[in-house]
Amino acid sequence: MSNVDWNHRLRLCSRCGNAGVILIAGSKARKAFPDILDVEMLLDLLPYSNSGSSRVETYYRMKDIEDIGAEWATMRERSEAEIQEFKSRKVSEAEEIMAHGTLCKIWDRDCKILKGKQRNEVKEARRNELFSRLEALGHHPEDVRDPQITNHASFNTSAALTEKRWETIRPALEALVEDIKTQRLQRERLQIIDQRQALAESLLKVYQVPSDIPRAFQKPLEEFLFWPSFSFVIHQPNEVSVNAFDFQLALDELPDLLAHAAKEIRADLLRRMIDGGATNVDPSSIGLGFDKIRPESDLDEIQLATSTFFCRSEYNGLPFCGKDDLGTHSCYVVSGVKHHCLYYDRRASNVVAALLAMANLDPNTTVKQMDEMDMRFYRPGWPKPTAPLALNWRDAVRVYKLSLKC
Repeated sequence: MSNVDWNHRLRLCSRCGNAGVILIAGSKARKAFPDILDVEMLLDLLPYSNSGSSRVETYYRMKDIEDIGAEWATMRERSEAEIQEFKSRKVSEAEEIMAHGTLCKIWDRDCKILKGKQRNEVKEARRNELFSRLEALGHHPEDVRDPQITNHASFNTSAALTEKRWETIRPALEALVEDIKTQRLQRERLQIIDQRQALAESLLKVYQVPSDIPRAFQKPLEEFLFWPSFSFVIHQPNEVSVNAFDFQLALDELPDLLAHAAKEIRADLLRRMIDGGATNVDPSSIGLGFDKIRPESDLDEIQLATSTFFCRSEYNGLPFCGKDDLGTHSCYVVSGVKHHCLYYDRRASNVVAALLAMANLDPNTTVKQMDEMDMRFYRPGWPKPTAPLALNWRDAVRVYKLSLKC
């Protein structure tokens, strides 16, 4: 047992020290020794310690209490001078024992400090020896000093490193170092890729999209980071130095990529119109590929006021018609497909067609023309007295959709 009560000159485990078998707290002495007279006074004549469970109590050896109690039983009948001499002698003995106990505590503390220092020196020498041996085997210094290695049990012992012990622990340590090396290379690779992607993103932010590609059909530039021309540069080996010039070929391809993506987006919207029952879209203009879509100079169905799209995540009921509307629309629903949240409403389109007929306008009137004319349409009999009776064409479509829900 390493726990020594120097004042009582005993080795005690915590269980024995707290059980009231060998030591007892001073506050419990009177109850524990009811037959000893003046026991509380006698405690002042004995050595004590703080070895018990309480930090504020003083603890006395029970045998010392019994022995001094027996002496006091005969001494208390003697003269006052003899009693005073007895007390003084006991106090002196107790003080001497406790003074010696204090010296022993200091000696014990110093021994533990010295032993701990020696143990740490041996441990540090062992650690350095392990570092040197692992590095001599070709392992990277950063890997052999990783916390996963230095926290390994082989590094946290004060036993000297012998050849036999080294041969025993070497396989496990090398396997762990290889795992750490793999993790480090993965981190370095991800860091390099992130830096290259950040460089590519900065180039895309200042890139000027060709003016002939409508905003509604522009694919977000950051999505091109995953296209082969950009991905090839970004995923070059680590030892290859990548700068802005290396992305020039990819940037030169962007006009064609953007034009191709614009055709895809436009074709997707036309397909949704056909799937929604639109009768003014020629399926042959879409085809299986995007090369058969009619040029932008021809009549563009997306521009027509009757091409009414609505967002599934918005509830104001206003239609998104034409490239300007589609170009400014953004949705909180995350998806990799542009305008994924939009759907074509054939009944709303029929309402717009009816409004055009009512105003004696061409069925192919565009969104821009309708907005410029800013016509008002009268709807009598609307059940809500607070609702306006004269509506622009977009609000008229919205009111119609609301009436379907009533």
